[in-house]
Amino acid sequence: RQKEVWMARRGKLIMDFVAGEAEEIFGLREGELLSGASPEYKEARMCCYTVLKNYTEYSFTQVGAYFGKDKQHTAYYVYKLRDLLTIPEYYREMVARYVELEARLVDFLGNLK
Repeated sequence: RQKEVWMARRGKLIMDFVAGEAEEIFGLREGELLSGASPEYKEARMCCYTVLKNYTEYSFTQVGAYFGKDKQHTAYYVYKLRDLLTIPEYYREMVARYVELEARLVDFLGNLK
């Protein structure tokens, strides 16, 4: 039971960290990542979904739940971004932001034991 509580808290901490860093990297208003409808907000969420799937043990359902999205939505955008990352010359700014978010999460996870 205690391990489950710790894992839940750890998951929220990681997801809060990623969301906050994405807001900073993408230049978004604080606290609006989950509700913003402009392309910048959508790209930021897509990057969040992808780094969380790539670097944590959380499922599409768990990642999506944090953002108020379902499993199919989350999976679609993770696979879409993975495809976009294969042609970085067309999406330079978003790829640079994704790489920065990824680096910050890796550093954070390395310090979170």
